[in-house]
Parts: sequence; structure tokens; C-alpha cells
Amino acid sequence: TLSGRTRRRGGGAGDARGTLNASVQEAASPSAATRLVEEYRARGVAPDETTYRMLFSVCRRARDGERARQLWAQMCEERIQPSVGTANALLACLVAAEMYDEAEELAGPSMLSMGMVPDSVTYACLVSAHRARAQAAARRAQAAR
Repeated sequence: TLSGRTRRRGGGAGDARGTLNASVQEAASPSAATRLVEEYRARGVAPDETTYRMLFSVCRRARDGERARQLWAQMCEERIQPSVGTANALLACLVAAEMYDEAEELAGPSMLSMGMVPDSVTYACLVSAHRARAQAAARRAQAAR
């Protein structure tokens, strides 16, 4: 082991992609994470679905829903088929960014049109979105009094 991680032999693209994905997950900001992806892409290591899931996680921490939406479009343009887990990572980001309408669109028509069946995580994110939206409306009403 090296720094608590198991070192794999072979040095193939899978190893480089694993390093990319780990680095993206630990990035300090969405900008830093996307720069890492572009650096690896320039070296011939293309992002995969896991890379995008990690990017959505970084965007969620920063509450950067707009960047996450751009990354989703890029992933689709690259013909990377997202799983429900990756869609849920985007959904959590949209909720964190208070982009509730976009979250509902993703969890409903968008996922269904891609052949995905929403799961319990999808529904938990939607419940969280509805709760947050209601709390924000209550705060606004209280402030208006």
C-alpha cells in the first residue's frame, strides 16, 4: 500500500481513470475538478460515468447546479449512458442549489425518457426538495409580516 491505497500494477487506462476519479472527488471546487478532467483528457484518459458522478458530487458541495447541468449535457453529448445513481447525484446537486423545478424535471420526464426507473434515493431527494421549498416559502411569508 502507498498512502493507505493499494497500488495496482499494469499502469493501464483503468488505473489512470481511477486516479482521475479519486482526484475529482477530492477537488476543492467544481472549477478545479473540471480542470483535472481536461488535463487527463489531454493525456488520452476520457472521463466515464463514475467521473461525472464525482463531478456532480463536487458541484453539490458547492451548490453549483448550473455547472452540474452543463456537465450533464456534456456527458450526454459524449454518449455516456448515465445510471440512476448518476442521475440521483445530479438530482441531489440541483436540490442543494435550490433548483427545484429542474430537479422535478430530471426525476420525472427526463429520467423516464432515458429508460431509468426512479428509486428510493430519487424520491428521497424529491421529498427533500419539497420540504426545502416549503420552508423557504414559510420564511418569506414570515418576513413579509
